[in-house]
Amino acid sequence: MIDEKLKEKLKAANIKYTEGIKQVMKSLSMFDNPVDITQIQNKIEKKIHLATVYRIFEKLEKAMIINRLQFNEQKSLYELNKAPHDHFICNNCNRVIDIFIDKNELRSAESSIGKRYKVKIQTSSINFIGKCKKC
Repeated sequence: MIDEKLKEKLKAANIKYTEGIKQVMKSLSMFDNPVDITQIQNKIEKKIHLATVYRIFEKLEKAMIINRLQFNEQKSLYELNKAPHDHFICNNCNRVIDIFIDKNELRSAESSIGKRYKVKIQTSSINFIGKCKKC
């Protein structure tokens, strides 16, 4: 996410753009898939105390700039808030991979489920669980 868009979102959420936020966002953007907070802290060039990183993540989550994910008993994982997508979770190594499902297929499934169960689906989240190619 470029700095100007980030600054606009932070301003809308009444959050000050700081060097810490800049460093965390730079670090987070190095990853393609959801990661835990210590992985992000290890990529930060100017070391920031872990408690500060947690506070920054709370602010970024509040501003809907990042998403916090929790699968089963695993620790929280974080990712940039990007195009709608779902996840594959490896039940061997706990790796999480972003999965992008065709919008038309997803709408069709949501419509079918809505009709079958007489519900109105507003949003959906799908997790695929299995073994990744590395395992």
